[in-house]
Amino acid sequence: MKARSSLRLPEYDYSRTGMYFVTICLQNRAPLFGQIDGDTMRPSPFGTIVATEIANLERRFADVLVDFSIVMPDHAHLIVALGLQAQRLGIVIGSLKAASAREINRERGTTGVPLWQRGYYDHVVRDDADLERIRAYNATNPLRWTLRHSTR
Repeated sequence: MKARSSLRLPEYDYSRTGMYFVTICLQNRAPLFGQIDGDTMRPSPFGTIVATEIANLERRFADVLVDFSIVMPDHAHLIVALGLQAQRLGIVIGSLKAASAREINRERGTTGVPLWQRGYYDHVVRDDADLERIRAYNATNPLRWTLRHSTR
């Protein structure tokens, strides 16, 4: 079996103070979290659970701030700021995935079934221009979804 390659930056300390753009995807990219109507995401009850768990990160972890988030039909994006007292990024994202999976699987009656893909994508936010580019990308994600899926 081929070993999985890491998406992490080699030698980067992910407990370091800073901002991170994170994308987490549903297992098999099933559109469980809602649907896009034009340029607006209409969350399902499961999408609402994910949004709630994203908001809970700031209460669950000291020195973690969610700068921006959007839940899409089959994935979620968030910009997370880690302060001096924050946990490592992997612990924060792992907690989000575990809490949302536990609640959604309880609601669906699918306890123990994987909800999320393994791992996550992250991008270390380099500067203010990078942050603004990422915010704009996230804000226009529903419209891009509509355009991409309406041509199929």
